[in-house]
Amino acid sequence: MVAQAYFLFLEGDMDDAVMALGSVTGARPDVAWGAAPWFGDARLLDAVSAEALAEACLRTLDYGHDLDTDAMRARFAPWFHAIEVVSARSPVPESPAAMARLPRACGRYELSFAEVSLRAAGAAYRARLSGSSDDLKALIALAPELANTAYRNLLIDHACAGPKLPRRLVAKARRIAGN
Repeated sequence: MVAQAYFLFLEGDMDDAVMALGSVTGARPDVAWGAAPWFGDARLLDAVSAEALAEACLRTLDYGHDLDTDAMRARFAPWFHAIEVVSARSPVPESPAAMARLPRACGRYELSFAEVSLRAAGAAYRARLSGSSDDLKALIALAPELANTAYRNLLIDHACAGPKLPRRLVAKARRIAGN
């Protein structure tokens, strides 16, 4: 399975490569499979979809191994890096939520960015769909906590396109995006 993951990477099938490595890692987390040089390669991190990395992260948890140890955290460091890179590039709310389960399982709660990011994304999507002023206000309140300004601005732009939102509230949100 590890060889298959590598060959998939060589063939440019980054999604299946990552998911295969996630399966292997879940079965044998005592081996630092993520330390393979190709796993941190920019070609992989630039091309793998957020959905595939999220699925791979979930596969690492399939066997219920205890991952909350210093040794496991060291072995999973390449996974944490991949999560950060892919989440910043592709901030789709469902994927970061799934990806965040891996750092939490390893006791790396500070990397489990999903708490603030997911609340902000949820508020942005609800404001866009329903025109909810309360949700836009929630996004405005959460925006300063979002470290990734590109993601913050994307959420604000998305939310401000909601129907019948008060102009002053939209303007306030846009000012935050402009800073």
